[in-house]
Amino acid sequence: TAEKFNDTIGAIVIEDLKLANKPTIEGYRAQYEAFTDDQKALVTNYDNLLAAEAEILRLVILKADTDSILYFIR
Repeated sequence: TAEKFNDTIGAIVIEDLKLANKPTIEGYRAQYEAFTDDQKALVTNYDNLLAAEAEILRLVILKADTDSILYFIR
């Protein structure tokens, strides 16, 4: 239900996210997209999902940058 989903995404601690959490966050996005418009309206922690997606993207970019730097150092 939207209420349970709301609790789930509300419990995401952005600072604790790691790249390994990417599939979980993507799964939450898929769940949200599967909701009807009425169900989506009940999700009050949507901003936390957006923040989690942004953090995962930041981590992906950071890893890509790090990998590039390591490539040139070798």
